[in-house]
Amino acid sequence: MNSTATKQPALPRDPEAERAVIAAMLIDPSRIPEVYRAITPDDIFTPQLATIFRAMLTIRGEGVTPDPVTVASRLRADGTLDEVGGTAALMELAGAVPSAQRVMEYAGILRAVADKRRLTLLLGNHLAAASNGTPAADVVTELLADLDDMRRAVATGEKPRYRWFDCAELAATDFRIDFLIDGYRVAKQPGVIGGPTKGGKTTLMVAEAFALATGLPFLGEFDVPEKKRVAVMTGESGMGVIKSQLRALCQSHDMELADIGSDLMVTAELPRLEDASDIDELRAFIADTGTEAVYCDPLYLMTGGADAANIFDQGAKYRLLGDLAAEHDLTIVVAHHIKKNRHNQFAPAELGELSHAGIAEWVRQWALVAHREAYDPEKGLHRLWLTIGGSAGHSSLKAVDIEQGRLGSLRGRYWAVSVATPSEVQAAEADEREQSKEAERSEQLEADKEAILKIVSRLPDHRGTKTDIYDRMNRNSAAAKRALAALLDEGGLVPCKVTKANKQKYSGYCLPPATQTPGQTHPDDDCRGDTITHPDTPLSI
Repeated sequence: MNSTATKQPALPRDPEAERAVIAAMLIDPSRIPEVYRAITPDDIFTPQLATIFRAMLTIRGEGVTPDPVTVASRLRADGTLDEVGGTAALMELAGAVPSAQRVMEYAGILRAVADKRRLTLLLGNHLAAASNGTPAADVVTELLADLDDMRRAVATGEKPRYRWFDCAELAATDFRIDFLIDGYRVAKQPGVIGGPTKGGKTTLMVAEAFALATGLPFLGEFDVPEKKRVAVMTGESGMGVIKSQLRALCQSHDMELADIGSDLMVTAELPRLEDASDIDELRAFIADTGTEAVYCDPLYLMTGGADAANIFDQGAKYRLLGDLAAEHDLTIVVAHHIKKNRHNQFAPAELGELSHAGIAEWVRQWALVAHREAYDPEKGLHRLWLTIGGSAGHSSLKAVDIEQGRLGSLRGRYWAVSVATPSEVQAAEADEREQSKEAERSEQLEADKEAILKIVSRLPDHRGTKTDIYDRMNRNSAAAKRALAALLDEGGLVPCKVTKANKQKYSGYCLPPATQTPGQTHPDDDCRGDTITHPDTPLSI
């Protein structure tokens, strides 16, 4: 039997470019997301280098920074370290390029070579199908369909979008959730600081950026595991306001604003999400500075004048921010308004109260502020509810008091903050109400005592029975009894006998002798033997 052997052409490859791109990612792991958007491990022809690339992606997904040591550890655990040449080979590979500056140039070369390799394999498969008896019409139809798919992929630079995990891989992989601020801000997830107009959103945003840049606890309550490089973009407040707030924060920690240095960068400009050049400039800034968190205030100035109620239009813009964050392992937080027509403006805010379509769906974490009571302009005091939550599972409700003072006042601008739980606030409010009631009761008691003394001083002989006193008071009997008992305890009144018109004597009360008008005498001797003394002439009662 005769057979025809089809000689397979050599597959295109570029070992130098492969080594260069893997080396560049080893010395600058921050470029991995950018490279992964261009090529995948399947685009690497050399098996050992493809294995290293996969290991780098795996440990990065676990929240570990890939470098020769961590990659070697992962490969050792997988039993593939020897296959790639051991730790020494990784160390040597990391020195294959002087820097990662040209990594995307290397990735572009590899993508072109991988496309040629895929085309070679595609044509070879269809040639084999034709040689093996598949009808020519079927071979041509399938070939044209595959070529059209490849044409689109090459033209758009598309690569496989989905990275699938089977359940064994899913169980074995540690998808760690890292917090920039413990219990408050998750790393690498889009977030929002929401609140009413002039409700403390910018204040909270600046305080959060300050905490991240300095490593100091946020609001004195939430720990910052590791300080980060932060950028603040504000389109409303102005540089003067931001500078004033940052200075006040620094003074509260006995430090100077200049001490923060380049760990906190501020601009009064915001990117327009519909302008590709704005996004490209922000992308370059992030790459050049190594910025790890960006705060943008407010969101509505970034989204242009398109229909804010159109979730599809708004969602496409928010995705641009999400893509930017994914490229650079970035945490992006936007400040945004909540709706004005809230049923109870002093209740904690809810995620569904954010204005504009799509924002509540896009963000993965939120910090929502709402006033617990009206803003105090004299003290610059915000008494706020702070609702914290996110898809990572963290959630809490805090009562936050932020006092900043007033520009132009004797003390000027300053920073004083306290954080409490709702139960602590309720207990404090209950104590305050009780103290207020007690003060009112005490004030009323003093007024009742004063009223009794006036009544007694106007009665004949400055004495009277309970009935005489109670009948002349516009108070209930219980209040009158309390006031009378207090006067007796304090010596403001003393028991005595009161002679009525029927000549009968009744138990009553009178002013003590020391308060009697000089020269006055009691008409009988039944006032506990007390005497009223004139300055010159002692008189017996």
